[in-house]
Amino acid sequence: MISNKINLGDIPTDQNYEGYLWKSDADSPKTFKNEPLPEWPPETENPFIIEGNLYNRELDISYSIRFIDGVYYVNYFEMNGSQWDFTTKSFLPNRITGVQHLWFRQYWKPESDSLCEGMEVLKPAMNVFVGFNYKEI
Repeated sequence: MISNKINLGDIPTDQNYEGYLWKSDADSPKTFKNEPLPEWPPETENPFIIEGNLYNRELDISYSIRFIDGVYYVNYFEMNGSQWDFTTKSFLPNRITGVQHLWFRQYWKPESDSLCEGMEVLKPAMNVFVGFNYKEI
C-alpha cells in the first residue's frame, strides 16, 4: 500500500474515475461514473472543492481531497499488490443521487504492541474509497 500527499493538479484528468467532487457553492456533489474529470481549478479559486473521493478502477488508485482552513489536502493510495489486510465497508451517501452506498476498504497495518509482549497486532491504518453501489432503477 502506497499512500502519498500530492497537489490537486497532480491528479490526472484524462483518466476515467468513479467518485464525486463537492464544491462549496453546491447543494450536492457532482458524481463521476467511469469518466474523465474536468480541468482542475486554481487552488485559490472560489467556489472551491470542499471534498472529493475518486477511484481509478483500471489502475486501482484512489484519491482523497479535503479543503481545510484554506488548504487542499490531497492523498493518493496505490492499492496494487498491497500486503495489508483489509475489510470492505459501506456507508450511506449524503445527497448523492442514484447511489445506494459508498464503498471503502479499511486497511489494517501490523504493528508491535507492548501490551501483547511485543507481538504484532493489526491496527486500523486508513479508509480508502473504492467506488459506489448504484441504486437499481
